[in-house]
Amino acid sequence: MIRAGCRRGRRAVLWTVVLGTTQLIGCGCGSLLDRPRDMAPADAADVGMHPSASVAASVSAPQVARSDPLQWTPVLHDPRLTAVRVAFEAQDIAQASQQMREAMQRHQPQGVELCRWSLLLGRMLMQGKDPAGAALALDRAASEPSWILRDMAGMEAAEAYLAAGDVERAKQRLPTLSAESLSSERGQLLRIEIVQASGDEQQAVHLWKQRLSVHPHGPRWEVGALRVARALLDSSSREAEAIEALPWLRRIMSEVPTSSFDKEARALETIALQRLSPQRIRDSAWPIEMKMRRCEALVNQGRRNDALRELDELLEGMSPSQQQQQVGCLATSLAAKLRSQVKKTRNAGADTYEKAVLRCAQHKQELVGVLYAGAKIQAQVGRLPQAMAWFGRVENEFPQHRLADDARWRGARVALLMHQESKFESMLSTMGTDYPDGDMVEDGLFELAMHHIDHGSWPKAKEVLEQSTQVRPREKPYWVAGRALYFLARSLEITGQKQRALDTYQQIVLDYPLSYYMVLAHGRLRARAPEKAAQALRDAQLAGEKEKTPQAHGPKLDSPAFHRAIEWLRLGDVASAKYEIKSLDFGDSDGDDVLTVAEMYERAGDARLAHQVARSQAERFSRHYPEGRWRKAWQLAYPQVYLDIVRQETDASSIPISLAYGIMREESAFDPAVVSWADAYGLMQLIMPTATTVARSLHIKVDETSLKRPEINIKLGCRLLGSLRTKFPTTPELAIPSYNAGAGATQRWLRERVDDDFDLWVERIAYEETRGYTKRVLSSVAVYAYLYEPKEWVAASQLPDQLD
Repeated sequence: MIRAGCRRGRRAVLWTVVLGTTQLIGCGCGSLLDRPRDMAPADAADVGMHPSASVAASVSAPQVARSDPLQWTPVLHDPRLTAVRVAFEAQDIAQASQQMREAMQRHQPQGVELCRWSLLLGRMLMQGKDPAGAALALDRAASEPSWILRDMAGMEAAEAYLAAGDVERAKQRLPTLSAESLSSERGQLLRIEIVQASGDEQQAVHLWKQRLSVHPHGPRWEVGALRVARALLDSSSREAEAIEALPWLRRIMSEVPTSSFDKEARALETIALQRLSPQRIRDSAWPIEMKMRRCEALVNQGRRNDALRELDELLEGMSPSQQQQQVGCLATSLAAKLRSQVKKTRNAGADTYEKAVLRCAQHKQELVGVLYAGAKIQAQVGRLPQAMAWFGRVENEFPQHRLADDARWRGARVALLMHQESKFESMLSTMGTDYPDGDMVEDGLFELAMHHIDHGSWPKAKEVLEQSTQVRPREKPYWVAGRALYFLARSLEITGQKQRALDTYQQIVLDYPLSYYMVLAHGRLRARAPEKAAQALRDAQLAGEKEKTPQAHGPKLDSPAFHRAIEWLRLGDVASAKYEIKSLDFGDSDGDDVLTVAEMYERAGDARLAHQVARSQAERFSRHYPEGRWRKAWQLAYPQVYLDIVRQETDASSIPISLAYGIMREESAFDPAVVSWADAYGLMQLIMPTATTVARSLHIKVDETSLKRPEINIKLGCRLLGSLRTKFPTTPELAIPSYNAGAGATQRWLRERVDDDFDLWVERIAYEETRGYTKRVLSSVAVYAYLYEPKEWVAASQLPDQLD
């Protein structure tokens, strides 16, 4: 279970150089405080170590021994450290530090165990604002040459000495580090900090310039760029230094706008410009490419209005020839995209896309995307001929581009809106032959099949679906998997080919484990041939059970980086482990090893991260039922986090526990602190008005902070689900689309298609987002029931044939 209240922390200056937020111990989370200054040194006895603790002289690399990556236990799970763990999980760092001192005095750990305990103590003391004591503990952690984290402990000791103001001792630690560690990003930054603290500003600036020339976007580049610019302006009031400082400052202003670095850079830019003559100021104007980067950075920060305002200013300041250059093309297309995102300015966005198409005419790499995006917006605002023309240009001018088949599919939709039904059918029916490798072929053919079904022509739909299953024997994974085959079975059944329909339902059960369409197919098969349905499920399960042992792990799991990751996880530092894992660059061929990594994260107590990693391998494990070697992968991808809270609140709300988890997995991927673009909060993604209404019925108050607490968010989300289910008593599954789009939308769609079968009604949900959401959640509900409530699986996963 992921523990609440242990996810965010204040940051240290050096300890987050590489990791962003360094997690400490316990539940795999925690943080380091900004290092305090002018702290008095501590005696060795004060930190629970022998007075003889000293810096190791050896800098030889530790040896890596082959071991089982899953046979380890977090350090704080040691029964001897129970009191430490309890205090730390209560966020009582002072008590945790004291308990660790006492445990070290009592149990006298030796060797690598002493290193581990000392590092944890050092980090706790650092967090408790005792850097001098932390430095001694971290020195002891670095005293064992064979420990794989020896150098990291040495660097942390040097950082702690710096925090305590003891520059000389920090400097003495550098020769004890290996060449590899000194050349690492963290080692380079440590060296710069020591040089800076020693008062050699000129050398520090030289090192920053050297580093930024090699790693322009490395950790803390903004600090380095500001330091270089400030040093230039402080060294002289001449124009030459001011001119040299400007690119450093404007890089910050263009790449990290609205940050604290941006604010300081703006102030320094003003100083620099005051030292220039009017002619020099004109010569030193912002390059338009840099202004464009600033606009893009504002977009990435969610500052849409600011980005649009600066884009308009940028475009107005361009000459006609500049507007035809690549930067003019990019600026115009970005402005069009931003205007099109808001309904009230979408027509203006369509107008801007027309300008973008003209300005991008000579820039083919950009033009294809502008034509495609612009055509979609033209269609949305009702300019159908223009949309059709631009989709056609994508196909004709860029037939090998990945968007060509997308343009065919969307162009066919536009043709139907223009009442050109024969053109619609022709465009979609030939997608398989025109774009045999296109990723939208099955979507286009399925849309054509649904068109025939809408007109009651199941035989025509069957022909199209036969074609689709031949072009794409296996569709995209997840909520689309088995779609064409399922509706082919439906068309076979309706056109009188009963036995072939049953065989096809059975094939779906075997080939698409627990997908949405497998759940539909199993329900229909069970209603028509229960023995056949049961046998299909047994056969599928037996096939999975036969695969008991995973493949031998690959060489990456024998690397020093991987073993460092294991050691960081043992210490509860998930962020450092992630950094090491990322350096191994796992790819598609490392599937089993990636699942091993996910299991390691789970073992370290971070079920959310384990879920994310396992979920990335869905294409691999979702082809097999959760049996044998595959069961663990499914459990990692579908975890039961916060189980006690979920069980309590689902019982109180009279909803299935599998439904709560299906919603939670889809809404937040189990991140309790996530906030969506629509300002929906927490695990079950509640917007404030809805949360307030539900909370009022429970006599509790909520705000943005409380909605990030699992116990509050899950309570409100489950109550909302329970309320929605009561609105659809005969078909409670309709609570799922209602949770996404609102009960009013679901009721409207019901009125419009009151006679639809359930499966067809879902396919015709007007909102594409809600349609996919409904399928994904229904699939997740089936998976959770299968994994954790097997006796209830049939009841939990049974979907209605018809809407009552």
